[in-house]
Amino acid sequence: MSITLTKVAEPYVEALLDLAESLDSTGSPESFDSTDSPESLDSTSSPESSDSTIEFRIDKDMNLISESLKNSSDLKKMLENPLISKDVKKNFVRDIFGKCIGDLTLKFLFVIIDRGRTDALKTICDNFEEGLNKRKGVVIARVTAADFLSTAQQNSLILLIKRMTNAKQIKFAFRYESSLVSGIIVEVGSIIVDVSLLGKLKEISNLLGVEAPYVGELLL
Repeated sequence: MSITLTKVAEPYVEALLDLAESLDSTGSPESFDSTDSPESLDSTSSPESSDSTIEFRIDKDMNLISESLKNSSDLKKMLENPLISKDVKKNFVRDIFGKCIGDLTLKFLFVIIDRGRTDALKTICDNFEEGLNKRKGVVIARVTAADFLSTAQQNSLILLIKRMTNAKQIKFAFRYESSLVSGIIVEVGSIIVDVSLLGKLKEISNLLGVEAPYVGELLL
């Protein structure tokens, strides 16, 4: 991820987080004018139905937009093309996302288009969840396991990670990999805990100076 784009994205992410947090605290969903600066996104009445917090809904919207940009190079190129007018881009975005995302998020996209920062849109979307989790004291634990973890195992893992990080809440991102044979690999930020059999085999192979598969054969 570009350091420049991260710096560009930061004030937009913080402004959107501040707005969502403020609206959640007042229980009054609102929208903002697309000509406002990211530091001063003022609001005007525009009710939006909800079955959860505004922050949560915007986070879901951001994930959808990020995945769309990731999976469609044409969408990304279109939004970043300086020869295409802002109005055309807005209409295009409304046609694609209008029925999938909230009114507040749609208007935020218009802010990005009006200010000519669509090059940073994916970075903004990706960093929103990170910023939200940081504010809420939530830690993302990326778990790679050889098999599905039971509820008891997940609860034990939650207690362990909370002790390690002092987090208020743990969210898991699971990935299952049969090559691990048994055990798990847990990634929390820059911390990696490898308690898989494959990890142990690699440790032994490094000590012996041979490939892990041959060590596996020795242990069978």
